[in-house]
Amino acid sequence: MNFLGHLYLSKKNADFLIGNFIADEIKGKKYLSYPNEIQNGILFHRKIDTFTDSNRNLLSLKKYLYPYVHKYAGVVLDIYLDHILAKYWKQFSPIPLNTFAWNSYFILLKNQHYLPIVSKYILLRMILGNWLTSYSGFDGFSKALKGMSLRRIPGTDLLNAIVPIKENEVL
Repeated sequence: MNFLGHLYLSKKNADFLIGNFIADEIKGKKYLSYPNEIQNGILFHRKIDTFTDSNRNLLSLKKYLYPYVHKYAGVVLDIYLDHILAKYWKQFSPIPLNTFAWNSYFILLKNQHYLPIVSKYILLRMILGNWLTSYSGFDGFSKALKGMSLRRIPGTDLLNAIVPIKENEVL
């Protein structure tokens, strides 16, 4: 769910970026049917997810959010990490966030023949809402949580995490 972080870590490599973007939809060894550099992006995405799922500090944050959003604390944290990255983008990249976002959208559109149907749908919604740049404001973060609640996690309101995050936001 932390699209901006995954795309940023792709380091300007188009095929790697594609793999990093589609990885959540490519299960098991299905990644082997893709070109090598896309495979590398998929595997790298999995490594990032493994790190964020096992990092002691991030586990502590998930535990803190659990009473508010239960098993979806990791989803909220992923989106929050994108919010932090977007908010402080200038400290991480000399390329303006808007330029980075549109370059990423262009690469993905140009190579949509590699994207599974779900990834194509996500990309369309991402472009229409310009998600990657919208994450920079707290409103964009909130909107992402609301959208995720409505589309992917029916019956769970991820906006329940807003109050504890806002109360404890130090950045």
